Amino acid sequence: MHDRLRDALSRLENLVAKALTASDMESRRWAETLLPLVTQAKLIARQYGYVVTNPPYMGGKGLNPALKTFLKDNYADVKSDLFSAFVVRNFEMSEDNAQLGFMSPFVWMFISSYEKLRDYLIDEKTITSLIQLEYSGFDGATVPICTYTLANSHLQNLKGSFIRLSDFRGADNQAPKTLEAIRNKDCGWYYTAPASDFKKIPGSPIAYWASSNTIKAFENFDPVCKNYTVSPGIRTGKDEWFLRFWFEVSTDNIQFNLSSASQMDINNKWFPLHKGGDYRKWHGNCEHIIDLKNEGESIKDKSPDFRLRDKKFYFKQYVSWSRISSSDIAFRYYPKGVLFSDAGPGVFSEDESLWLMAALNSPIGNHFLRLINPTLNYQKKDIELVPYVQRPSDEACSKLEELFKLSKFDWDASETSWDFLGSPLINNEYKVENAYEKLTVEYKSTTQKIKSIEEEYNSFFITALGLQEELCASPHPLDH
Repeated sequence: MHDRLRDALSRLENLVAKALTASDMESRRWAETLLPLVTQAKLIARQYGYVVTNPPYMGGKGLNPALKTFLKDNYADVKSDLFSAFVVRNFEMSEDNAQLGFMSPFVWMFISSYEKLRDYLIDEKTITSLIQLEYSGFDGATVPICTYTLANSHLQNLKGSFIRLSDFRGADNQAPKTLEAIRNKDCGWYYTAPASDFKKIPGSPIAYWASSNTIKAFENFDPVCKNYTVSPGIRTGKDEWFLRFWFEVSTDNIQFNLSSASQMDINNKWFPLHKGGDYRKWHGNCEHIIDLKNEGESIKDKSPDFRLRDKKFYFKQYVSWSRISSSDIAFRYYPKGVLFSDAGPGVFSEDESLWLMAALNSPIGNHFLRLINPTLNYQKKDIELVPYVQRPSDEACSKLEELFKLSKFDWDASETSWDFLGSPLINNEYKVENAYEKLTVEYKSTTQKIKSIEEEYNSFFITALGLQEELCASPHPLDH
């Protein structure tokens, strides 16, 4: 509290004390009424040297009108969540150089809606220590938690201490691994970092484990958004009403292979749509269709929360990913004819989609995205901020075209693909047994070819960004 207000409270307390001993009964009655309020105000006005607390949690949707108005009027930069406003309020109630300790969800460290809170803590306060727990760090709960201490002053040259427990699953591992890191700072999960490093990464995530070469990559290379347009895609608000698997309806009612929205028949009901899906690189997960009859008339009439976004990109070529993932992120290419969705957003370019896909599917993609947003939900802005190495020549994509064709052939061999023509096991030239043996040999050869091409591009991107000491060119084990 400001000195002026504190002095005013002190004067009010003296006035109440005098009124309690006054001969005037009316004055004493009013003083007795005011006394509990003055006592409460004194408690609220106290300045603390140390604070340890578990903040209250409530998102914007849970705030009642009075609380929402209060946060908007008094904590506009952190109004979307009660715990972030609570953190700021605790600084206001603390002495200069006070030490404050919190436990809260670690989403504030990364996602864009908490960027102003991060700027406040980095520019005006000091993060002195932080422990980032693994998702299953508490028995019976899967929650993204961190515990951290802050100084109520800006100590410019101080390096904070950080412990990262992300690789140690289970509640039983959290405390022992924390103590081990404190005893042995060379353990591999103990870090120190100055807050100024966080400002060098777009969005200022608290990426305390980022190496100097990684930070330089953010400084020296353009982000994806410099050359590409990222769109969050169509949202129906009620997928169970408006989406189907393509094989649930007659193909006569689905318009395939369109190139633009202008080609849509307003009387046709179903159109191909990418809706995220399991981990898969290069191509695939083409399984859904969406009801957009008469420009989405049914969605507009019945859905409480829809977004029919970016019609200019409908059916254009794009790169996509599954917005919500339970593992590493993977990117896929769609040449034309497939709409993009809220669960499977799109990255658009006229002629460099394959090159971008190779960059994002290389180890650098997951490397940077773990810094920008190490959660399981990858948003539009996260992809936009990844450092990007431009294509050195037109010929650089030649092998990527082959890689895409091999991946598409693999996807189309399954009857769940809308381009499925028949099982490769059914071949008039061979018995099923011989066809299986031949197909096994072909798959092994295809897998090896994909791996070889992928390693070549991985090596290029890793070297171009100067991350040879941190990343390996071998493809992800889920891929092969």
